[in-house]
Amino acid sequence: GSLPPDYGKWSKAIELRLKDNLLSGSLPPEWSSLNDVEIIYLHSNLLTGTLPVEWMSLGRIRQLFVEDNNLEGALPSEYNRLTDLEILIAASNRFAGGIPSEWGSMTK
Repeated sequence: GSLPPDYGKWSKAIELRLKDNLLSGSLPPEWSSLNDVEIIYLHSNLLTGTLPVEWMSLGRIRQLFVEDNNLEGALPSEYNRLTDLEILIAASNRFAGGIPSEWGSMTK
């Protein structure tokens, strides 16, 4: 199955554990409204598309796990605004380019 955009309405969600579920499709930009989410586990699925630029609005995100999928494109330079982000694991995908220079301003 795919990731429902409606999960973006779960305004009080703190953690989403959706790893190893054979999920397919793209990452919903609508999830950018998950204001309180701190941890998202999406690794080891069949996800495609890019990391949504809109997710730069995830103001409390501390950990984002998207490894072992089929994600592609460039890593969003805007993620340097995720000031609480401590861990981003995105290995084993098809990302193009390197780590954005803007990420050099990240402090955690």
